Amino acid sequence: MSKRMSVLALAALLAVTAALPLAAPAEAKNRTGRNIAIGAAVGITALAIAGAAANAEPRRYEPRVSRQDCRRWARHCDQGSGWACNKYDRHC
Repeated sequence: MSKRMSVLALAALLAVTAALPLAAPAEAKNRTGRNIAIGAAVGITALAIAGAAANAEPRRYEPRVSRQDCRRWARHCDQGSGWACNKYDRHC
């Protein structure tokens, strides 16, 4: 989940930075230093987000087991189904 959120944040950041130059008309003022600083900040932020996403520990998927599932597996296990006994032993 954390990795997915980081990827979505990175995609949103890239979309915003791509849309900014198209939204504002070009001006003839000399602001190259400011623009370089903004670009560097955006790049560093994107790298930090991508790095955090790459280092994130994957979460294990643990399905929710209800009482009804346990009862059904117990019933099938009593009837001789090996798979149901394994599920019951593992989850209930």
